[in-house]
Formats: sequence, C-alpha cells, structure tokens
Amino acid sequence: MRQKRHLWINKQQNGAKYCPVPFHDLLFGHDVPIDDI
Repeated sequence: MRQKRHLWINKQQNGAKYCPVPFHDLLFGHDVPIDDI
C-alpha cells in the first residue's frame, strides 16, 4: 500500500509533468518516480 500511496501522491503533486495513465500501469513502474517525494 505504501508504494501505491507514494505513486498517487507524486502523480497528484506533479500532474503537469506526467501524462495520466491507468493505475495498474503506475504499479508496474510507469513515468512516475516513487522516490520523488
């Protein structure tokens, strides 16, 4: 659950930087970096 939350937080904070992708794509390592918080 932590990884999911981090991905969602990052996506919300940097919405303009990343194209919106399905949540399952985020889980499998899409453009959203987990460590960018």
